[in-house]
Amino acid sequence: MNPLNEGILRDAVRYFPVIDKTAEEHRREGQWLRPGSVPMFYPDFGKTSQKVLYVGMNPSLTEEMQEWFIGAHGSDELLDLDRLVKMDAAKRDEAVGKLVGFQAALKGRNRVDGGAKRISYFTTLENFHREVWGDSGPDWEHYDIFNYRSTYQEHLRKTFLKGSLRTSEPLRGFFDSSLNRFAELDRTGGFKCVVICNALASRYLRENNVLELGRKKHGSTGNIVLAKQLTGGGTTKQERRELVKQMKTMFGSKG
Repeated sequence: MNPLNEGILRDAVRYFPVIDKTAEEHRREGQWLRPGSVPMFYPDFGKTSQKVLYVGMNPSLTEEMQEWFIGAHGSDELLDLDRLVKMDAAKRDEAVGKLVGFQAALKGRNRVDGGAKRISYFTTLENFHREVWGDSGPDWEHYDIFNYRSTYQEHLRKTFLKGSLRTSEPLRGFFDSSLNRFAELDRTGGFKCVVICNALASRYLRENNVLELGRKKHGSTGNIVLAKQLTGGGTTKQERRELVKQMKTMFGSKG
């Protein structure tokens, strides 16, 4: 298991049971994977990848996607955090690899159940990426700051931006650890460009001094770009055109 996923798993074991409890008041049918689910895991991004990293708020994985996973792997065992933690190291690494592969399928990178499964969020990012870079541009990856598998962003917003939970343990620890993990990924990932494509994620990063805008930073790490709410209709067509033009100018893209 790569170091990024090791840190994510440690935080999941420590903090997810508490977050599951706070989620009860916001639970909606079809909006949550069951309590006790594994976090989002990621491939090894490498040190000099020169990829573009798109950054969101939290994973949007619905019950339908969970059913796709069960259909592809025969059971839901790999989605259970407690079972994953109790596996020996070799089996756990294999399980995480399967989870990463499933997530790649949702981005359109491979196939599940004999057919391509992709959620519209990633289709929007792919289309934007091609507008900027063209068909022969750099590869891209996606990362969510908070790796708790919730599709209801409002819950996380209320948990971490309002009330005493924002500054109290243990949720304060999860908040800080998540931001620090992203900052370290940005520092060491060797990304050509980091695009924050969620307005609330941008707010978190600004308010906690994680972002350093408008300049090269940390050696090979590229610029950070705030793209407002790139998916979900939060950016107007004009704003999108201006953002594409800005990024083409910044990186000399001919896309």
